Amino acid sequence: SLSCIFMNTTNSYDQPEVEPEMQRIAEYAKQSVPQAHELDSEDNLKTRISLLVSRGVPSVLSACSGADSERTREFLARSYFGIVSNDDGKHCGAVVQQGGTRSLLNLYSEN
Repeated sequence: SLSCIFMNTTNSYDQPEVEPEMQRIAEYAKQSVPQAHELDSEDNLKTRISLLVSRGVPSVLSACSGADSERTREFLARSYFGIVSNDDGKHCGAVVQQGGTRSLLNLYSEN
């Protein structure tokens, strides 16, 4: 769904931590160790989030906030958190203007 796409583009999902010991064991056993992709860097993430906000994604998130699925509501909340927490709160005003406050209150009251 859209909520999953927005959660992935804002990197709001839980990222597993790779312990150095496990990485050494995997290298010794000649197993592949997942590496962070270059497009997931902080600079690319900031650019991606700025583009999403300028294209009106918070209003889309607000429109989707009435979903019945608990998982969808969780993904929407994570997407909002990814947008607002990135770049020192630069996009908070845009989220509020596009209906984010009402949407977040709706998500909070339903969960």
